[in-house]
Amino acid sequence: MAIQIYGDIDRRPDGKIRSFKPSQAEHMAIENLREEIESRQRGIKMGLIPASEVHLTNEAIRKGKERLGEIENAVKPLTDQERDWAHKYRKQVGAEIGEKLFTHTEMDMGFADPHEEVDRMTKKTIKIDPEQAKESGVTLIDGKGSRNDAAKIFQHLSYRLEESPDIERLRKTGKRGSNVRGRKGEVE
Repeated sequence: MAIQIYGDIDRRPDGKIRSFKPSQAEHMAIENLREEIESRQRGIKMGLIPASEVHLTNEAIRKGKERLGEIENAVKPLTDQERDWAHKYRKQVGAEIGEKLFTHTEMDMGFADPHEEVDRMTKKTIKIDPEQAKESGVTLIDGKGSRNDAAKIFQHLSYRLEESPDIERLRKTGKRGSNVRGRKGEVE
């Protein structure tokens, strides 16, 4: 099962995705568009728009409403079954991502090796649902994706479920001395 992330409005004429973030997840832009439409409508109602510009303003209102409708109807609402699957899969992918992140302690103490971090980000080691990968624009190798690929899917599912897409929340705290020895800058 794959959860639809992008609608037609999010794709270029050649079918490629326009932006990482789907249009429905752009809450500030949607709110600004609504505000602009309402402001123009109030301006006409209160007589603040000159008679010579009322037609142009009405046309701008019509186009704004049309655009807003396209954004709101870009993807169909999730069914209960899809919502349950998305929650479960998001949690599973989040756990995989969390395993590939250095702990807060390792980061704070300077034990996070930059070369290993790049490997963790880019090596295709996480098994990913192929249908969801395709919907999110992720390319898999042997059914596996990188941590960055998994993060993209995690964030897309988060947008659809209206939950936090913050990957940093998946980073484990770690305990001083548990899996880290020495002090920052000290060579053993």
